[in-house]
Amino acid sequence: MVKFKELFQEKSAVGHFVLLVLCLQLLTLTTFMEIRLPIPTRNNLNAFWQNLVHDTYVLIPEKYKLYIPASYRQNQVQFQPNYEKLIVRREIYTPQIPVAILVLFTLDIPFNLLAYLLFIALGLIGPKFNIFPLSSGGGLAYVYEPGFGYIIGIFLAGFYISTRKQEEKFSNYLIYIFVSLFIIHTTGIACLFGLNFFSYLPPINQSLLNSKNIIYELIRNYTWYQLPYDIVLLLLLFPVIKVLQKIVDIIVATDFTPPITATKSLSNKVSDMFYK
Repeated sequence: MVKFKELFQEKSAVGHFVLLVLCLQLLTLTTFMEIRLPIPTRNNLNAFWQNLVHDTYVLIPEKYKLYIPASYRQNQVQFQPNYEKLIVRREIYTPQIPVAILVLFTLDIPFNLLAYLLFIALGLIGPKFNIFPLSSGGGLAYVYEPGFGYIIGIFLAGFYISTRKQEEKFSNYLIYIFVSLFIIHTTGIACLFGLNFFSYLPPINQSLLNSKNIIYELIRNYTWYQLPYDIVLLLLLFPVIKVLQKIVDIIVATDFTPPITATKSLSNKVSDMFYK
């Protein structure tokens, strides 16, 4: 792993500081960003699709509806005037995991872990200074929250992402993404079972997880309902990873003035081209 001293000699410390601040703000923003999306089950997504087709068809002007085959319109229930919308169950989705993986990929290898470590530290200690980067208020008691295991999983995934090489093939990034998601959700599930076990031991609050079934409900809410959307969002963000890395390289680049000898040699070569 690259040492900080060597990296500061090659790249701008001010640029890295600016990136750290921006990444902390981005991670905090995504923590409180909630999107109500359909629960990713087959029947529920089918109902969502039928409602979407119906709403889209209603918005189409009548003159353009003539271009839709009549046989298709008559056979589709969602196109009928008396169509009753199907019930679609929705769940709150937070894009914290995809954005965190994007940050871990984008920053230079030592600073990506430092950025997320600072985010965790601010979440645990920040409330004492009226800084709340984590949901539910944060603070030291946040370690007993069901979602804290997934935050630890993101940090562990950062170590795996840090094993990549700068010249890594673009196609190999997909492997890093899926393995990172596996590490995050496996760690989160393991912490949920551990929290469920220790909740029955003093001095931890026994009412934290007071039901055997709630552990499976939490796994369903934090992994089963979230993981499909994590994959979709990461695949959408996947093409911009290299672009963001190039932008980061520009931000952290130091000012470089060519030596006088190099400048003279270059001018001599140019003059030789014209006057030789």
